[in-house]
Amino acid sequence: MSHLSKIVAAGTLALGLASGGALAADPVNLRLASYLPPEHFANKLIIQPLIDKIAEYSNGSVKVQNFPGGQLANAPGTLNAVKSGIANMGLVGIGYVGEAMPMSTIIELPGAFDDLAKGHAAYSEVVDSKLTTAEFLANGVRPIMVTALPQTQLVLAKAIEINSLADLKGLKIRVPHATAGSAIAALGMVPVQMPVSDLYLALERGTVDGAVLLLASVPSYKLNEVTKAATTNLAMGSIAFTVVINERDWKKLSPELQQAVLRAGRESGAGSVATLNKVNAGSQAKLSEGGMKMLKVSDGVRQEIAKAMASIGDSWVKDVSKRNPMAADVAAEFLPSIGRLLAEQGIEIRGDQRTVELVDGTTEATEGDFYAEYLGPIISVKVVESLDEAIEHIDLYGSHHTDAIVTRDLRSARRFVNGVDSAAVMVNASTRFNDGGEFGLGAEIGISTDKFHARGPCGLRELTSYKYVCYGDGHLRG
Repeated sequence: MSHLSKIVAAGTLALGLASGGALAADPVNLRLASYLPPEHFANKLIIQPLIDKIAEYSNGSVKVQNFPGGQLANAPGTLNAVKSGIANMGLVGIGYVGEAMPMSTIIELPGAFDDLAKGHAAYSEVVDSKLTTAEFLANGVRPIMVTALPQTQLVLAKAIEINSLADLKGLKIRVPHATAGSAIAALGMVPVQMPVSDLYLALERGTVDGAVLLLASVPSYKLNEVTKAATTNLAMGSIAFTVVINERDWKKLSPELQQAVLRAGRESGAGSVATLNKVNAGSQAKLSEGGMKMLKVSDGVRQEIAKAMASIGDSWVKDVSKRNPMAADVAAEFLPSIGRLLAEQGIEIRGDQRTVELVDGTTEATEGDFYAEYLGPIISVKVVESLDEAIEHIDLYGSHHTDAIVTRDLRSARRFVNGVDSAAVMVNASTRFNDGGEFGLGAEIGISTDKFHARGPCGLRELTSYKYVCYGDGHLRG
């Protein structure tokens, strides 16, 4: 049984697509969030053709404007940006939202397909028949276009020989998603998860030794300046991308416009296969001409790699079957009890709709409540579906002063620490520890959330910033 067919075992899935909504009386203008840099080939060769087809097939009634380079949202935050209405549409990298859409990560399994056209067709069928209802609509968005990358490769900062798995052992490798992390760990390397936008500096500084990457993306991020070698015949897994639309915006389109948008998406997704294969092959040739060493791994080593990664597919199926979103169950158990404790202390709770349903006496929060610093016994609460959504919410509404996570999962703690843009981040410790005296600075004058304290001539030190990170084990400040 193929990995793509095993998804059926991951849970009971509802079938079918939701129907459309009201007629669009006036031309519709939609904002599309893309975290890809403006010069990335996909903006010109995949996103723009989709936008053009939508305009053509809707006779100009639907106009989409692309906002590249993370103007509206970064890679992990794009799904939430579309859900919240910051953007109407968005290019979502499934690997960045695996916690919210675990079954959709099936395409990321190493060696899930050899032929991109067949892999894309199979994945598109699964999205249409099962995942649209089970995971996309469950997150308030609808897939318009589906595309998948050719198998990714190892791109390395140093030109090494790969004669056995021992030559790779201990290398720190940036991975685009957790599935690739499992593959890298199985091969004896150390996975480091970070956005691709941070990869250049990480390679330049030696923070990582390489990356799992599509060869076509190397020049788009100028990574050829800081890498020396790349494999050409490994199968480290694909990465799926979907252009999604907010379901509320979708229902505002007439049935005729919905069909026009879907037609544009299907054609653009299918057309992306030939585009990606061509660009990837061309990039490999140009990188080789530019001096990058192309490593064709021997059949013997490839067999070693395949053997080491053989169990990843089965582990994925077991993991996903356990992980079908449990946030609602956790919230239902946790919030009522914590709500009673807060009420006993005279603390007012203002929460989202889910919190109101779970905690008696909760006032429904406005958007202003999430921005507010009350300076009194009031707390705002939101139930989220994933760690990524929590980070996005904090970065949007928080003060960037002090934030905390309570978790037993060190990997989640590290992701939170790296993802939250705050002056101090506490792991399993009270936020009250952010204090000059506690940090050994003597008398505290104030706490700054700014990142730039420099005057006069500035060198590298003056242009860098820092954050305080405190790890505890349930520590409280007396």
